[in-house]
Amino acid sequence: MSLLEKLDSFFEDEKNRKVALLGVGSPIRRDDAAGLIVIDELEKRDLKGVLLVRSEASPELFLGTLEEYGPTHVIIVDAADLGIGPGEARVVTTSEVLGEAISTHRLPLTILIGYLEGSLNVKTMLIGIQPKDMDFGMETSEEVRRGAERVAQDIYNVLTKDR
Repeated sequence: MSLLEKLDSFFEDEKNRKVALLGVGSPIRRDDAAGLIVIDELEKRDLKGVLLVRSEASPELFLGTLEEYGPTHVIIVDAADLGIGPGEARVVTTSEVLGEAISTHRLPLTILIGYLEGSLNVKTMLIGIQPKDMDFGMETSEEVRRGAERVAQDIYNVLTKDR
């Protein structure tokens, strides 16, 4: 199943959804900025009624913002070592997050997801984008930039298809 199909299934035709997107990553670790690029790309589009959060390396600092917003769905996008080609993206399951630290910067995403699902009763999805280069620096590889742009486009397409 493609990412677009999984996103479509995630929302299950819910018309009264309230969506938040959380971009996770470090802008100074090259491809670790993948989640931030997705948020930047979505900010350029006409995407009303969606909370876009550029959380960088500390998504837990935005729990209050998420609580106030009261989303029904949260999508977290992060660079993740998934053993696939650079820039390729896929949905990461909770069991994969629990099984190993897939996050390239080792953030406790399991705790964040558990809190969102348990305490806020929010449906969550984690999208991982395979990095190519995690060295220090500001340049993102072309593969990861294109991959992040594709993820942003897929998210945009799903969120705007029923307008």
